[in-house]
Amino acid sequence: MPSAPPMSTRVVGLDAVRGVAIVAMVIAHVVPFARDALPHTALGVAGQISDLASPLFGLVMGVSAGLVWLRPENQSPGGGLRRAVSDSARAGVVFALGMALSAVGSWIAIVLQVLGVLMVLGLLFVRLATPVLSSAVVVAFVTMPALTGWVAPEAVREPNGHGSVVEQLVQSLSHGQSYRALSLLPFFALGVLLARLGLARAALAERLAMAGLIGTGLWLLLEAVGVQTRLSGDWPDQLHDLALVLTAYGLVMMYAGYRGSTPGLRALAALGVLSLSVYVGHVPLIKAAADQPDLWSSDATGLLMAAAILAAVVGTALAWERLLGQGPIERAVALVTGRRLRR
Repeated sequence: MPSAPPMSTRVVGLDAVRGVAIVAMVIAHVVPFARDALPHTALGVAGQISDLASPLFGLVMGVSAGLVWLRPENQSPGGGLRRAVSDSARAGVVFALGMALSAVGSWIAIVLQVLGVLMVLGLLFVRLATPVLSSAVVVAFVTMPALTGWVAPEAVREPNGHGSVVEQLVQSLSHGQSYRALSLLPFFALGVLLARLGLARAALAERLAMAGLIGTGLWLLLEAVGVQTRLSGDWPDQLHDLALVLTAYGLVMMYAGYRGSTPGLRALAALGVLSLSVYVGHVPLIKAAADQPDLWSSDATGLLMAAAILAAVVGTALAWERLLGQGPIERAVALVTGRRLRR
């Protein structure tokens, strides 16, 4: 079993994958400004980017958790209990941040409540022996689409981020129209397994990217013969998301393994380091712009608005990381939960 990186280091490739996820999510959220200006093909690509973001976050969260739980200080019963309490506290803070952002009232379906619930559910996998974990990953991918369809059929699905704390907990666990922790749980479990298999293995990343491309081909074939997604989180939808996630993760980690820390990879990694701050910061920015429809009433101004927001978010994050390091939300969450930030 590989050991976790020391507390003083970060895994550049993993941060870069997280950076891809946050950029994908921001792109998905600015597309409505430019929807009338974009050709059908571009909208299709934007849809794929949108579909990639949340399951990729789920995978990266699992990898990160897997690495943390490999550390010697978390292997003892006492250390494991302290870690579980810390992770649960962080989950609560992330959930509360999600509720606050939902109250902003933008067109964005906030994912943070779901990720908070996912952090807690993911604790079921972090201490499993690797052979058991491997089986659990397969079982999760096979059973979760049926479970979510049974627990939350289309008629009872609700928009994420609405209602009381209890209602949002239920939405985040299983009943959300856009996101559900049960649907992301297999990706989290797979991430924990990948942490066990070793992040420095470029050959593993190659195989993951190839599996992703094969999965994409299979999904396209199923689409062509009429086997399509009927309900978010069903088997065709999960195959589609898994193919996207394996391709993105595999390609980035393969590039990191073969090329090392290039400027482009470091830029993506910087965005990954600040992913929570980027997410929290871009929501009110999009809300403020959306409340001024006269500024993006034409195709040209809508496209310009989308590009300007994306550039502002990415540029600010890169400048912040270069000058100040960790993001303000990451620092605040670490302070509240008593965690040490890695550099």
